[in-house]
Amino acid sequence: DAVVGDLTLAQLRTVDIGRRTLAAFPRQVAAPGSRMLTLAELFARYAADHPDVWWTVEVKVDPTDPRELATRAELTERAVAAINDGGGARRSFVHSFDWAVLELAAVLDSSLIRSALAVPGVTYAPDSLWLGSIAYADHGDDLAGAAGALGASVVSPYYLWCTPENVTRAHEVGLGVLPWTVNETDDLASVRAAGVDGLVTDYPD
Repeated sequence: DAVVGDLTLAQLRTVDIGRRTLAAFPRQVAAPGSRMLTLAELFARYAADHPDVWWTVEVKVDPTDPRELATRAELTERAVAAINDGGGARRSFVHSFDWAVLELAAVLDSSLIRSALAVPGVTYAPDSLWLGSIAYADHGDDLAGAAGALGASVVSPYYLWCTPENVTRAHEVGLGVLPWTVNETDDLASVRAAGVDGLVTDYPD
């Protein structure tokens, strides 16, 4: 068995990514014959023809994994280049649990909208390696304040964080609130009542 990170793009393109469906998602529709696109190819194929679509570009880096840490800068640089070259810069979020990625993205293009993903108590926690230059001790339970200090435009917490008080605090420091992953109608009602600005869901309908 191969590790995905060790495969070349050519090898990855041999995989039919649309053939299988998952039992956990019974409404999933198979799309046999689908092949993997690079981010640049995705923008080239769809961005110009869909000028009203916004793109959430999650740069996935685990800062506790030395292999991922070693490629963090290159991955971020390539993602930012793909966004800018593809014409999506004014309608894209750079989105990451690894806040160092967001800081790197700001250096590469300070105009990019950055979204700070967080799991309170896990990635946003004392002694966390996920917070870039932000010190948890300076903010404590104030996740919104920490994301604001980072320079993010959006805080994207696990949806249970979204109480009216927490959402109000985020708005006070100028942040949009985009919780994940809201899949139940009761949870949708709860986060809407709390005043969130959008949400991540597996069921956009």
